[in-house]
Amino acid sequence: MLSAPTAILRRAPDGAETVLLGADKAVRLREAYAQMAQDKPSARRAGEELVVAAPAGEAVYLFLIPAIPPMAALSDGIRHLQQLAQGIEDGRGGGGDGPGAAEMQQALAVDLNRIGARRAVPRLRVMLNALTGHRAAATASAIRLRGGRAGRIVHHDRRHSRLDQEIRNLVRRCTAAGVTHAAHPAPEGQDSGIGLQCELLADRLEVASLEMHLPEGDGIALLLGDPDRRRLDASLPALVQAMTGPLRGGGKGVRWRRLVLPVLIAALLLAALVPLPVRLPATGQTIAREAEIVALLSDAFLETVLVAPGDEVAEGDPIARFNAPQLLADLSEAQLQVKVEAVNAQDALAENDYAGFQSAEQRGLIAEARVANLEDQIAALTPTAPVAGRVVQALPRGASGQFYPLGEPVATIQQVPAFDLMLAPSELDAPALEPGQSGEVYFRGLADATFPIRLASAAVPVPGQQEGEVAPMVRAEITGGPQERLITGLTGYARIEAGRAPAGVVALRYAVEWLRLRTWTLFGWRI
Repeated sequence: MLSAPTAILRRAPDGAETVLLGADKAVRLREAYAQMAQDKPSARRAGEELVVAAPAGEAVYLFLIPAIPPMAALSDGIRHLQQLAQGIEDGRGGGGDGPGAAEMQQALAVDLNRIGARRAVPRLRVMLNALTGHRAAATASAIRLRGGRAGRIVHHDRRHSRLDQEIRNLVRRCTAAGVTHAAHPAPEGQDSGIGLQCELLADRLEVASLEMHLPEGDGIALLLGDPDRRRLDASLPALVQAMTGPLRGGGKGVRWRRLVLPVLIAALLLAALVPLPVRLPATGQTIAREAEIVALLSDAFLETVLVAPGDEVAEGDPIARFNAPQLLADLSEAQLQVKVEAVNAQDALAENDYAGFQSAEQRGLIAEARVANLEDQIAALTPTAPVAGRVVQALPRGASGQFYPLGEPVATIQQVPAFDLMLAPSELDAPALEPGQSGEVYFRGLADATFPIRLASAAVPVPGQQEGEVAPMVRAEITGGPQERLITGLTGYARIEAGRAPAGVVALRYAVEWLRLRTWTLFGWRI
């Protein structure tokens, strides 16, 4: 196959030249033509391009083809260009008071040369606009034909695209009947069905007459509404074929493009079958595997926190200081009660009231025990480290004055740096997670290090943040990495390897599962 020409030049017998396309490349045509046989069809290579000379009548048409075709296709391509050149030449000359075919060709050449050598669709738009702009037709459309079927349709007026289906039906009917010309009003001998379709299409286009010119085989079909015979003749269809392409015969570029698509499809299929590891994502938070928790022994208000996560502490080091005004008030009351009961005991003894003395003495002992208990609770308002180790969790230092209830964890101290990870996988991934599977996790702020993990449990449902919500959770052990850099509560992003599967399945896994869910919920189908 020959590629679409990027330049077309007509050379008259007297040497006059008319550039129909590609004025900037006409000099290459002239240089090559001077070295070619000028009395018969011929071709000459010009660098990576091909110049074809096609005599038509007394004139010669020169075509510049941008790609070198294989030798087997060269003769058919030259023969096709010869036919196009003859068709253009046969239609030149026009009549009436209009500009005629030669002038129409010149007008098209001026417009095409203005946009330069571009692709076929822009050229078609320029040609259609030129036909309507020079009043050669009221409406103009071009239809690309391949294998007897209508492909892309280009209109001078985009509003006519609503008629694409009607145009395709007319093209299909014409190609099935082997017709290359259809019109309304119908000429003698035209098929009545084709004539009716032309009439209906003319009515939709709001024109009085309609003509369709179809090529023999692949090419460009023209649909013209209200064509002006004084400005149009038989040269126009051939001129359109020559200026737009692609033509018969083909270049290396077309051949390679035909090979690329099946090769690309085969490569994608092979890539989709290559087994890849299935890596399931999940987020989670660190928890200490073994640690001592320092808890608050009474309700109190925080004064200050003396440690922070990451600090090393020795046994007995203070962790924080709290204040409990109610405990101090209770202690004062209990101490007063001790003194009161001592006085009561002395009074009872002075009055020889032995029973009253014993009762007051018992109440005094109870008050003393209460004082001792309150003193212990007040001493516990400054909690200390029960063991030496590293603080992995502690109350925030900016929370001074905040109330904390009995049992509130003040700090977590870890003697050996060992952490687990509580993972929250998606509901889709949770069933595929099993104990023993491995993966890796990285943490915010520690992007320079990854930590290997191993699942210690399967996914189990736990209550979610909202009432009635249940979410799957998985416990994983962090088996390596610099765990001394970790603290409790770090957010991590994990990837767990859950076997292997074809790459296509891995890539489309979530899309397939979404489709399965939708078909089940909407139609009740299991796929």
